[in-house]
Amino acid sequence: MLRFFVVVWFLFSSANAEEVKLRISQLHPTQAVISHDQVANKIAKYKRDDKAFQKDLSEEPFKTAVLGPEGRYYLTDGHHTFSAMVEFSPRGDEQQVTVEITADKSSLSETDFWQWLKDTHQTWLHDSNGQPISHKAIPETVGRNRLDDDPVRGAMYFLRGHYLEKPENPIPFLEFYWANYLRQHTALSTPPETRTALNDARWYAALGNFIAEIPSQTPIGPNGESAKVMGQLEIPQYSQPVIDISGYSKNETTWPAIVEIPAGSRQKWQINKHQTDMLEWEMEGDSPQPRYIDYLGYPANYGAIPGTLSDKKSGGDGDPLDVLILGEALPRGIEIPVRIIGRMTMLDNNERDNKFIAVVPEQPPFGHISSVTQLKTEFPGVTDIFRTWFTNYKGKGNRATQLEVDDQVP
Repeated sequence: MLRFFVVVWFLFSSANAEEVKLRISQLHPTQAVISHDQVANKIAKYKRDDKAFQKDLSEEPFKTAVLGPEGRYYLTDGHHTFSAMVEFSPRGDEQQVTVEITADKSSLSETDFWQWLKDTHQTWLHDSNGQPISHKAIPETVGRNRLDDDPVRGAMYFLRGHYLEKPENPIPFLEFYWANYLRQHTALSTPPETRTALNDARWYAALGNFIAEIPSQTPIGPNGESAKVMGQLEIPQYSQPVIDISGYSKNETTWPAIVEIPAGSRQKWQINKHQTDMLEWEMEGDSPQPRYIDYLGYPANYGAIPGTLSDKKSGGDGDPLDVLILGEALPRGIEIPVRIIGRMTMLDNNERDNKFIAVVPEQPPFGHISSVTQLKTEFPGVTDIFRTWFTNYKGKGNRATQLEVDDQVP
């Protein structure tokens, strides 16, 4: 009955919503915590795509706010987006944004106003550990330097679309409820002690696997809403999620790379050509069976650089650019920032099938390498291993040719 009231109230308020332009500094938070990692991911998107910032400024429906006591505006949606804008925009807190004012509660006392926010599920009165707080503990404005960080709630954002999906009519603060459940039921909710891109990717994968194994009827939400109702996804048999952590990179020269095949594996996985956010086990034969490499396992992590293309018009194979990532085996399906140090040129079935060679910054023993020339000097034989492996991995009757390794980068 309570949820029905909330839905009816929002339908009524949306019909009477008023759009206004305000400075971000005029918008007061209704929660004390956000995911700093989600904000970092949004800022990285702004830096990669110069149109993304303007798109968020003009995107409809606009973020929402309510008018509270003393004519103050309280943000009810958009804490992460506006926190990112504060850091990215040259105007900072003075950046103007458009919001929808869904209710005028300026006549209420402060106590009654916050009670109304609680009753209508428009405030999250918990700290970064999920413990209850007073509304007086909420900062005056948004931003990572003001709102505390809840990394577990952030993990739920990065798992969205892979282990979790946002239901059609999600309950408010859905990701926070998931975070609270995980904090109470698994030690995996503790972030890695050292927050690197690789460590976080492994943490996300572990959390995702835990979520996938929770019985679908397990109560997760505040009123006993089940894991399924709260967005738990069933993982297809031959697919794994691509976990996007490209926003973690602090190095502007890095590229996002999706790991299709971990080092040492013989299973031939690839990005689905029609559903590019999923991986699939490549099938072969008249009665299709999962493909295995008929040779030693891959000598490096094998993957692709999303958003690129080896153009067939120029002799390519029509797929995203391939990348070999040096180092220990990485989890299949993660997207991780890499530094490209060179390439291996080759012909496969008379098509150009070049492979870029990359390292994970700060990950030993290759993380400091910046060129193939340096790689050859410090790790003799690595490029010879690549040439030998790619010459032979398809067998005697189907060998690649013209394999050369150089310092060329995109």
